[in-house]
Amino acid sequence: MSRNLKPRSRASGPSPPPPPLPANHTSGILHLPMFTRIHIALASLSLIPCLYGQDNSPVTNLDFENALAGWEIHKTDGGKSRATPEAAHTGKLGLLVTDNDETGGSEIRSAPISVAPGETWRARFWTRGIDGKGLGVYLLFTDADGKWLNDSRLGNEIVLTVPEGPGGWTRQTLVAKAPDNAARLHIRIHSYGKATVTACVDDIDVSKLSPQEASAALGGTVAPPEAIEQAAAMLTSAPVIFGAPITNREAWINFAKRAPDIAAQADALLGKPIPGINDELFLLFKKQGTRVEYERPNRERRVRLRLLTLAECITDTGRYIPAIEETLTAILSEKTWVLPAHDTTLENFEGRITNIDLEAAVRGATVATALTWLGDKLDSRLRVHALTELDRRIIQPYLAKIRSGPRGKLCWWTHAPTNWNAVCHSQVLMTALSIVPDIRTRAEIVAGAQVYLPRYYEGFTPDGYCSEGLGYWGYGFGHYVLLAEALLRATDGRIDLYQPPIVRAVARYPEKLRMAGNVYPSIADCPRYPTPTSWITDIVNARFHGEFSDKSRSLIAAAKDHPIQGTLPEISIFSFPLVIPNHIEANPAQSANTSDNSRLRGWFPDAGILVCRSGTDTPARLEATLKGGHNAENHNHNDVGGFVLALAGRSPVIDPGLDIYTAHDSYDQVEVKNSTGHSVPLVAGKAQRPGRHAAARILRTEFSDEQDVYSLDLTALYDVPQLIRLIRTFTYSRAASGALTITDEVEFSTPQTYETALITFGEIVTTPPPGNPTQPAATATITDGPACIAIAISATSDTTATVTPHTRLLKTRFNGPPKRLALAFDKPVSHATLTCTLTPQPIP
Repeated sequence: MSRNLKPRSRASGPSPPPPPLPANHTSGILHLPMFTRIHIALASLSLIPCLYGQDNSPVTNLDFENALAGWEIHKTDGGKSRATPEAAHTGKLGLLVTDNDETGGSEIRSAPISVAPGETWRARFWTRGIDGKGLGVYLLFTDADGKWLNDSRLGNEIVLTVPEGPGGWTRQTLVAKAPDNAARLHIRIHSYGKATVTACVDDIDVSKLSPQEASAALGGTVAPPEAIEQAAAMLTSAPVIFGAPITNREAWINFAKRAPDIAAQADALLGKPIPGINDELFLLFKKQGTRVEYERPNRERRVRLRLLTLAECITDTGRYIPAIEETLTAILSEKTWVLPAHDTTLENFEGRITNIDLEAAVRGATVATALTWLGDKLDSRLRVHALTELDRRIIQPYLAKIRSGPRGKLCWWTHAPTNWNAVCHSQVLMTALSIVPDIRTRAEIVAGAQVYLPRYYEGFTPDGYCSEGLGYWGYGFGHYVLLAEALLRATDGRIDLYQPPIVRAVARYPEKLRMAGNVYPSIADCPRYPTPTSWITDIVNARFHGEFSDKSRSLIAAAKDHPIQGTLPEISIFSFPLVIPNHIEANPAQSANTSDNSRLRGWFPDAGILVCRSGTDTPARLEATLKGGHNAENHNHNDVGGFVLALAGRSPVIDPGLDIYTAHDSYDQVEVKNSTGHSVPLVAGKAQRPGRHAAARILRTEFSDEQDVYSLDLTALYDVPQLIRLIRTFTYSRAASGALTITDEVEFSTPQTYETALITFGEIVTTPPPGNPTQPAATATITDGPACIAIAISATSDTTATVTPHTRLLKTRFNGPPKRLALAFDKPVSHATLTCTLTPQPIP
C-alpha cells in the first residue's frame, strides 16, 4: 500500500519566509493576562509585567483585543488573518485564520521584543483547530538588521502546529534560547503554503525565563518523572528480542515449515544487485510530483533485507550474511530514510534536520529486528555502525521531541489523530525496546508515547469508526496492535494498550463494516475491495476473547499467507507466540465480536455510517453501506450521502477508492476524491465543498427487521446560494432479494440544474425516458461480473423536465477507470423529487 503524506491537510510544511521586518518597526501594545486585563495605565504602576520593544516602547496586543493593531500583516496574507469574536478564548476578540488557498499561506508577525543572545524565552498561548491542519505559531529571532536567525531553511525553526480541527481550546507552550546575534523576538503566525486550515489563536503570553526556569523548561520531558520511573519499573532490565534470535533453532525450524519458499526467494536475490537510489530519483518528487520512481527501489531494499534475514535465520548456514551486510551497508549509507513526498523542503535530504516519517520508522525497526535476530553473525563494526545510525535517525529525534513537547515539524505525528501516530510510535518503540541498553532511556520513550498515543484515539469517532477507510485501519490499527504486543512482551503484560474502551470499539470496525460475500466498502483512500488483514483480527480476537489456554500457541497458522508479505517487525509479532499475561482473563462480554443486532446492520451513529444487511449473510441478496458524516475526515473524499452496494461478492455501485498518490492530489485534480467520483448529487453544476462545515445532518433513523430508513439533510454540503434544501432518504428493504431506494428532494429559490449519479466498474445499459411529460422516467441496468442490478428511475418537478441518463468515464491515474452514470433533469427545476430503486436481477 502506498503510504500517503500528511493525511487530509495536504500541508507540505512552512513556505519560505517573507522578507524580514524593517529594522525600525516598533509598533505594539502591551499584552496582559486576562485576569489582570485592565487599563493600560496600570503598566506604569508595575502591577503587571511588561515587554518592551527595541525603543523601549511596550509590546502589546498579544491578546488581539485591539484587533490586529501592532501586528505586521504581510502582503501574502490576503485577509486570511482576522480578529473576530468567535475566535476569542477570553475577552472580546481572538485571531481567526482561514486559509482555503493551496498556493500561499497566511502571515502576520508581532512587534519585536528586545532580547539578548543566550536568554531563554517562553510563549504560552491558546489554540483551537476548527477545520484541517497547517497553522504554525513560531518564535522568530532576528538580528539587529532584521535578518532571520531561525527558519526552515536553516533547519532550526521554532514552531508549533496547531492541532488538527475540529477540537477544543488547548494551551500550548514554546520555549527557546535566543541564538548568537539575536536582538529581537517576534511571534509569527503563518499557515503553511499548501495547507487548507481554519484555526484560532488567542491570549499569547511571552516571558523571559530565569536560569532556573530555563533549565527546567529546556531539560524536561513531556512525560512526568513519576511516569518514567513507573515505566522503568515495568520494563525488563535488558532490551527485548521480538520474534526469536537465530540461535533459537526450534523457533526457526517451526517457522520454516510454514514458509518453505523463503530460501528460494532469497537465493534469487543473491545474483541481483541492490536496487539503486540516488539524488536524482529523490529529487523527482520535488521536480514533477511523482513518487513511484524513488519509492519502489527504496521499498525493494527493505524487502531484500527482510527476505535475506529470514532465509539466514531459517537455514543458519552463513550463506546469506554477505548479502545481508551489503544491503545493510547500503541502507545505512542513505542520505535520509524520509521519503521525498514527506521532505518537500529537502530539510532531511540536505541534512538540516533528521526527522522520522512512516518509512524512516519502519526502516529503523527493520534494521533493529535484523540486528537482534542475527546477533554476532554480523560483522561487529557493521553492528556498531547500525546501532549508531539507529540512535541518530530514530532514538535521538524522538527523545528531542518528547523533551521539547509538541513543537515544530520534528515528529509532528506525535500529536496527529491519524495512522501516522500509531505506525511511527509502534516502530520507534519497537526499535528502542530492542536496541537501547539504558533502561531509563527506554522508560522515557515509553512514557512519552503514553502521553501522545491518546491523540491517535481522537482520529476515531466514539463508536469506533475509522474515517481513513479499512485499508488505513489495517495500516494504523495494525501497527497499534504491534505496539500493544511489543509492550506486553517488554513489560510482561504490565502495560496493556488494549484496555481503553475506544480500542475495543475500533477493533470491531471491520466486523460492523462487513457485507455479505465478504464485501467491504472502499470508502476514503481504500483500494477496491479491501479486506481486513487476518493477523490483526486474529490477534484482536484472541486478546478480547481471552483465548490463552495454550501458552505456546503461535498465530502463524492463521497468518500463513503473510510470512513473507509483512515487514520484519510485523513478522516478529504475528509469526511467533503471543505473550500471555497472567492478569488478563477471558471476558466474552467485552469481546471484539460482541453483536448488537449486527445480523441486520452495522451502525456507527457518531460517524453517520449505516451498513444494511439482509440478515442471512447470503451474497445473492443485496446489501448496502450508506454514508453520512462530513468532508473533513482523515484521507477525506467529498462523498457525503454516497453509498456502496454488495451483491454476489461484487460492488455493482462502488466507491472508487484511492487514486495513485502524487503531489497533485487536490479535489480539483482528482475526480475520484471529489463528489463527481461518488454516487452523490451535483447541485447547480457544483460538486460538494470540502471542510468540517460541509456535513450531513441526520434527520431520521427508523430501523426494523423488515427495513431501514435513513434520511440526511445534505444542504450544507453545497455552496449554492439558491439552494433552500436537499434531503436524501435511503430506504433499504429486506424483502425478497433486497432493494435500496434513494429519494432526493431538492428545492431552489430560482430554477437550477440538478443531477445525481451512480459510480460503477460494471457495464451500463440505459433506457431513455419515454417522452411522456406525465411519466418522466428512465431505467438502467448495471452488470458487474456475477452481480446485476436493475435501476428504476422516477421523478417529479415543477416543470416538464425529464431525467435523462448519460455515462462517461471518470479521470483516474489507474488503468480501467470507473464509469459515472449521471441521472440529470434536462431542464432547471425549482422543486423536484428524484427516486432511484435498485434491485437485484438475473444476468441478462
